[in-house]
Amino acid sequence: MDKERLAEVLRGLRSNRGSLSWFTKGVIAALLVMHLITYIPGGYNAMALAPGEVGPPSLHIWTFVTAPFTEKALIQVLLDIVAVFVCASMLEPLWGGFKLLEMIVVVGAAANLVTTLSYIALYAASSNPDLLFLPFSGFSAVVCGLAVAYKQSFPQATVQLGLLRVHTRHLPLALIAAHVAFYLLGTGSLAQVILSASGFLTAWVFLRFYQNRNGVKGDPSDAFGFESFFPSAVQ
Repeated sequence: MDKERLAEVLRGLRSNRGSLSWFTKGVIAALLVMHLITYIPGGYNAMALAPGEVGPPSLHIWTFVTAPFTEKALIQVLLDIVAVFVCASMLEPLWGGFKLLEMIVVVGAAANLVTTLSYIALYAASSNPDLLFLPFSGFSAVVCGLAVAYKQSFPQATVQLGLLRVHTRHLPLALIAAHVAFYLLGTGSLAQVILSASGFLTAWVFLRFYQNRNGVKGDPSDAFGFESFFPSAVQ
C-alpha cells in the first residue's frame, strides 16, 4: 500500500515540477507574515493566545486561528516551513489542498482550545493569575498533526531526523518527547508540551472518526488504531 501511495505522490510531483501548490504557498506565506507581525510593537500579543483574554471583556477570539501560525523565533519559522513543505509534498497529491487545509485549521484551533482550558484549570488549582495572561503560540500542534496524517498515509515509512531514522508510527510521540525535554531543560515552555500533545490527540480523533475523504468518513483500520503509535512492547 505504501508503494502504491508513494508512486501516486511521485506522479503528482512530476506533473507539478518546479512549482509550489497554492496550499503550500499559502501556509508558508501565513507563517512568514505572522512572524513579521511579531516585530511590530504589540503585534505578538495581538496574535498570540492568552487564556484570560479570549472571553469578555477582551474577546480576542481570533487568536484561536492566528496563534497556531505565530512564531517569534525565525529558526522555528524555518523549521515549520520545512515540515510544511515535506508533508504537503507527500500528502497533498493524496488528499488535495482543501482537505489538508481543513485538517490544519481544525487541529490548530482545537489544540489551542485544549491548551487554553488546561491553563484555566491550572489557574483554578494554583490561583496564579500569570497563567491566564501569559500569551502562547506556535505551529507545534499542527506539526504533530501532520505527523499523524503522514503516519496514516505511509504507516510503514521511516523519516530521517538528523542522525536519527524514526518510523512514522513513532514520529508524533518523538516530537512530543522533544518538547518535554526542552521544557525540562528550561529552553521550552509548558504551552508547547500541551500544544504538541493535544495536536497529536486532536489530529488522531479527527482523522479516525470525522474527516470525510473520497466519500469515506474516518479511518477505522487497525493500522491507524491509537495503540499503533506506541512501541510494540507497550501495545
